[in-house]
Amino acid sequence: MDTTESGNAAEIRGLILRRADLIEGIRSFFASRGSVEVSTPSVVLHPNLDPNVPPIPVRTRDSADVPTAAWLHTSPELSMKKLLAAGSGDIFQIGSVFRDREGSPLHRCEFTMLEWYRVGADYQAAIQDTVQLFQGATEEQREVMMGLSKPSARRALEDELARKAG
Repeated sequence: MDTTESGNAAEIRGLILRRADLIEGIRSFFASRGSVEVSTPSVVLHPNLDPNVPPIPVRTRDSADVPTAAWLHTSPELSMKKLLAAGSGDIFQIGSVFRDREGSPLHRCEFTMLEWYRVGADYQAAIQDTVQLFQGATEEQREVMMGLSKPSARRALEDELARKAG
C-alpha cells in the first residue's frame, strides 16, 4: 500500500491507533482482574498436535552449527500451560501466531491471538470473561475485534444443533 498520499497515510495512522486502543483496552481488562501478561516463544521444538492446525516449519542452527527442526507456534497454549503448571497464576498473552495453509483473501498465515487462563476457572468463567470483555469494550473496539457493533446473543450448543439439524 502506498503511504505517500495523505489519504492513505491518514487511513493507516487511524488503523494503527484503533488497534493500539484495542490492545490497551484488553490489557487493562485483564490487569484489572489480576492477570499478568506473558510472552512465550514463537519458535518451538514441538508443533501443535492438532492435525487440523498445520504448523509452519522453520530451520535453525545451534551454536555448533547443527541444524534443528522447529516450528512457528500455532498457539501459545502449550507454553502458557507450562507456566500455569509452574505456578504463574492467572495469565494472558496477545501475540502473533502462525498457521500453514491459511492464506486467502480473508485469512493470513500470521495473525494476532488473545489467549488467557485463570487458575481454577471453568468454561463458564471463560464465557463470563468473554462477555465482560465485550461489554467493557467501546463500540469501536468491538468493531475492530470482530466486526461487531453489539455483543452477540448467547446460545446453548444443543439448541443451535437442534435448530440447524432439525
